Amino acid sequence: MKKLIFVFVMISSVSYASEIQFKFKSPAFSGEGFSSHVLTIDNQERSREQKIIEDKKAEAAKAASDAKNTNLAR
Repeated sequence: MKKLIFVFVMISSVSYASEIQFKFKSPAFSGEGFSSHVLTIDNQERSREQKIIEDKKAEAAKAASDAKNTNLAR
């Protein structure tokens, strides 16, 4: 009787098993969501380039303002 219960438990637990499947998490490798992945990277690159340009303009404006605010220029 105990052997029969043991066999039944082992057989029923096997029926719940499934195949292990590997999937890449990165959309660059899997292809799922690749377009949004590329758009996100492009957006980050563009915003960073725009920030650099704005920082250079602000630095040039500050340098011009500091040049006009010297004792000699007054």
